[in-house]
Amino acid sequence: MKKPSRVLEFAAKQNSKAWENFRIMPARPSVNPNEPPMYLIDVAGKRMDGVVFTITVAIRKDRHDLMLASQVIDPLIGVMNEGIRQLMEFTGCACTADSECVKHQRPLVN
Repeated sequence: MKKPSRVLEFAAKQNSKAWENFRIMPARPSVNPNEPPMYLIDVAGKRMDGVVFTITVAIRKDRHDLMLASQVIDPLIGVMNEGIRQLMEFTGCACTADSECVKHQRPLVN
């Protein structure tokens, strides 16, 4: 079996450190009756190695609906920035489409 070249290994590591595309999806209502009503917004990013990560952020519907349109912008920008910040935690990690790295492993549900 042929060992991959160092150049290809270096290129693969560099691709996991760069982002190709970001997308903020439209808000949708939450459906969990155990929590207050919320707007859920998905912040997605595609790394150069082709792996797509999605972070869901939430805005409380009762607080959002009572604000004036001019007052909604600042909290919304803050929530979006927090979603992007959480997404940036996946920059350079070893997560792939098939496996998670040790840092980002989710607990198993029994």
